[in-house]
Amino acid sequence: MSTPPISDHLLRLALILAMLLLCFGCAHTPHRWPPLESLPALERQDHPLFPEQAMEQLPSEEILALDDEMRAFVDRVLHSATTSTEKIRLLQYGIRNPGLLGLRYDAVSTASAKQAFH
Repeated sequence: MSTPPISDHLLRLALILAMLLLCFGCAHTPHRWPPLESLPALERQDHPLFPEQAMEQLPSEEILALDDEMRAFVDRVLHSATTSTEKIRLLQYGIRNPGLLGLRYDAVSTASAKQAFH
């Protein structure tokens, strides 16, 4: 048997080095978010809103909690749905339709589900 030519050795060495570089390139430290206090203020209706103020504006209740009236609305809207896709579409329609709940997105509002519903 003859020994492989030098070019085969160089090719193998180059492939091994490329794989090592790829492995080391993908290994990095996870991103660490800056502390809340160091974040810049958000602009909200021409007033700066600092992150700690935004946290204070969040409702103290469970944000996605439902009450009996909300559950009844969901049951009424989903009465004919049979699949998950139908349920999602009907619920989205019921929430946005002006003849039903008629919610509209407001980028400067913060509300819990109950606050938005009532």
